[in-house]
Amino acid sequence: MNATGKIKSWLNDDPAKQVVSGPYKLYAYDKAAGYIIYERIDDWWGKDIFGLPGPKYLVWTAYGNEQMRVLALQEGNLDWDNVAVTDPWNLWPFNVYTWSTSAPYYVVDRIDIILMNLQNKIFQNVAVRKAIAYAIPYGRIIEYAFGGAAKQPPAALLPDVGYVSKYINRTLCKQYWGNENCLIPYDPGRARRILDEAGIIDRDRDGIRELPDGTPIRFTMMVQSGWTVRQITAELIVDELRKLGFDVSIQVVSSSVIDDSVEKGTFEMVVRYGMPELSWQSPWDYYRLRLDPRLTPPSGNQPRYNNTEIIKWIDLLASFNENDKLLAASKIQEIIYNDMPVIPYVERGTWVQYNLNNWIGWPTEENPWWWPSWVASTTSNICLLYTSD
Repeated sequence: MNATGKIKSWLNDDPAKQVVSGPYKLYAYDKAAGYIIYERIDDWWGKDIFGLPGPKYLVWTAYGNEQMRVLALQEGNLDWDNVAVTDPWNLWPFNVYTWSTSAPYYVVDRIDIILMNLQNKIFQNVAVRKAIAYAIPYGRIIEYAFGGAAKQPPAALLPDVGYVSKYINRTLCKQYWGNENCLIPYDPGRARRILDEAGIIDRDRDGIRELPDGTPIRFTMMVQSGWTVRQITAELIVDELRKLGFDVSIQVVSSSVIDDSVEKGTFEMVVRYGMPELSWQSPWDYYRLRLDPRLTPPSGNQPRYNNTEIIKWIDLLASFNENDKLLAASKIQEIIYNDMPVIPYVERGTWVQYNLNNWIGWPTEENPWWWPSWVASTTSNICLLYTSD
């Protein structure tokens, strides 16, 4: 900001003048060609504390699609990438590996959800939401859509990994779901009973259930184009929902269309990515960004959840007192189990593949010297290439 109080533009993209704090600075870039090169700072201030990293240069290279990135890994033109690979065992012959050589292959740390628009009359009915939760074929999604590179997520909406695990109330898990991991059982029979008991039945015998006021259970599930994993997921879920007596169609659209519809509230149901991702401070962000009624998209609360009872517990979860945080997490989880405002369908991994042809010592399950998402976790077409001195 300059003396007039106005924000001054500063791209910080001149290699000769660039200001950085880490061990690398910009060396060159070409936006049209799609690459950025960083050079190691050999007199870096932190070298006596942390040491200097091995690679002299870091090169980020843009690729047109995921298939090109996988091919580059196989050919040894990439040393690291975070492309979504659900069959990592097919990369092992090319000396390309992931965090682990056994399922789920990656560290699973983010929960993807089925997002329902709670302003929609159909999804305002909690019986509909609960029935959907019991009708999702979690095991088949993991097997057929993710190739085993994922696991079923806790209904608590918290990843069961690392420090976050302690905030999952196992007693409530067993009370509501019959298991200490908070896994929602696949139980289509129970889903049908929930609907029948709520008076959501097929009154006109056309094969479609209706709400008690006669509104047919008819809606569209949006899924992002180009993501085979999510499209297979959508097909598996929709097949089950149709068996329940729901009239559901799938709409494959771009991510920008989905984002726009979620922001404007024009969507009905979306196979959605896991927002937010793992935080290093507290599970507060998980609940605040997903379910705080004080927020509206794009800031948060994508389902338009309006249960104000959850607000005081979200605020308490920001406390520095650990007992308060545990209490708040438990109260929030109980609200979630009763309301089912969103439905977690998979806990997927931090996609990380590395090539051993040029560099070794990558963090793995056997050598967990750092969190596996140690490079910015992103699903863009930008990949990382290490080059030696």
